[in-house]
Amino acid sequence: MHAHFLREVALIKDLIARQGMMVHENFVMAMEAFIDGDAALGKRVLEIESEVDSSEVSIEEECLKTIALYQPVADDLRLLISVIRANHNLERIGDQAARVARFAGLVLPQSLEPLRLMVRNLAALTSMMIYRAVHSLVERTGDEALLIWHVDRLVDRLHDETALRIQREVTENPAAVTDLFTALDAINRIERSADHAANIAKAVLYLVLGHIVRHHRKQTIRELPLPKVRLLFVDDRDAGAARMAQAWVNHAHGDRFVAESAALSPADPNPLVAPVMAELGADITAYAPRGLREYFESERPLDFVIVLGNPDLLDALPNLPGTACLAWSHPDPNAGPDFADSTDALRGYRDTLTGVLDRWVKMLLR
Repeated sequence: MHAHFLREVALIKDLIARQGMMVHENFVMAMEAFIDGDAALGKRVLEIESEVDSSEVSIEEECLKTIALYQPVADDLRLLISVIRANHNLERIGDQAARVARFAGLVLPQSLEPLRLMVRNLAALTSMMIYRAVHSLVERTGDEALLIWHVDRLVDRLHDETALRIQREVTENPAAVTDLFTALDAINRIERSADHAANIAKAVLYLVLGHIVRHHRKQTIRELPLPKVRLLFVDDRDAGAARMAQAWVNHAHGDRFVAESAALSPADPNPLVAPVMAELGADITAYAPRGLREYFESERPLDFVIVLGNPDLLDALPNLPGTACLAWSHPDPNAGPDFADSTDALRGYRDTLTGVLDRWVKMLLR
């Protein structure tokens, strides 16, 4: 009987992995459809959603049949319970993605433009959470599930900031109020998708630790500390912004983070960068210029890629499922290392950049 049970469990794990990848891909398409105004792609999302619904029922039936036939206990029972929970949350993510896809083409590009980068970052974080949640369930990786729980805090904060921006846009551009309320509905559904991914992560932590964790965050972190978070900072020309960020994170937060940097066009940085960073104890001379192609040929695993200054650099990145690829529009690139011709100007950029990094780290780890 044990051999038959193991085959059933292997089948269920395969089914939930396939369901997770289908939901993740559909979510990514829904975000692209909404942000780009692609109604045809949105329609494709709705077609796949029916497959998600059918798969959800099949997986639940398979789990219940296995429980009834083999009456598993302890770890085996926790696995099947976790799969049932994850299956339900994946179906709910599919529903949210389908709703966002229905908005594709309904919002004028000029109405969405002030929000585009924030929505794109929100979608990228949520996409990473969904992918990692499924992977952590199939592989039983508790540290990965814990990272998802932390990232959910970033999503909540970015959602709130985007909602406030929409509120300001409504005041400043009342003619676009319908489009802006549609965008607000979309970001609410993205945030709810992130909540469902976090629920899957908590089910994985239940599976790994053997007890319910959702109301015991601090205890869970003590039992399963978060491993070092892996970051890559990217800038357009290698004037020093990415290496400034890398040097600061490794200097100030090296106990919790490992940061690297790359540039689309690697070169020597602004000569003022090294002494300005050295004033804070951060040494950028330890980091050589590296191109994007050279970096990604090494196939290092990453948690976050953060583009500084030019959001179009996101399009130069390879496909990185499970990695949150973000673009930060601040600090102002026009005041950064490319343009700074004095130590005082570069100090202003440095202080803004390190402040942003410190706040981001604090949000992720709190």
